[in-house]
Amino acid sequence: LAGTLVVAALTLVVTVALFPADTLADPGPVVLALIAVASAAMITQSFRSTEERLRARGFTDPLTGALNRAALEAQYADAAALSADGRQALIVLDLDRFSDVNARHGRGTGEAALAEACDVIRLEVRGADTVHRMDADAFAVLLPGADVDHACAQAERVRLRPARRVPGRRRADRVRGRRGH
Repeated sequence: LAGTLVVAALTLVVTVALFPADTLADPGPVVLALIAVASAAMITQSFRSTEERLRARGFTDPLTGALNRAALEAQYADAAALSADGRQALIVLDLDRFSDVNARHGRGTGEAALAEACDVIRLEVRGADTVHRMDADAFAVLLPGADVDHACAQAERVRLRPARRVPGRRRADRVRGRRGH
C-alpha cells in the first residue's frame, strides 16, 4: 500500500510539473492515471496473496495441518543455521498397525486417528520443533539445536503419551508405537 501511494504521488507530481495548465483545466487524465496505478497495485497485491496461499498449501498436509515432506526438505538445511551450535535432530514416527484401523473402521476413522496422532505429537514437542507428515502413516519431527539424547527422550515422550479415544475406536484398536534403533 505504501508503494502504491508513493507511485500515485509521483505520478501526480510529474503530471502537474509537465503539464501545469492542462492539469488544472482538465484533471480527468490525472485522475485516470491515479486510478490505473491504484488498480495495478491492488491486482499485484492480490497475486501476491494468492501466491502466498498456494505456497502455504504446497507445504502443508491438508488432513493434519502438519508441514509436509517438501517443507521438511526446505527446512532441513535452515535448521542448522537456526541453532547456535549447528546441531539438529530428526525423529521419524511410524504408526504401527495403522492400516488395520482403516480396514476395520473405515477411512473417516483412519483420518481422525491421523489427525489425533499429529495433535499428540504437537503437544509433546518444543515451539521451535516442526512436525511433518511424511506419508500415509509416518511423521517426522525436526528438532533444531537438539542432540541425540534430547531427540531420544522426545521420541519416547511421544511414544508413551496415552492416546485419546477416537469416535468409533475400541481400546484394543489404539495405534501403538515401539522403539526402533
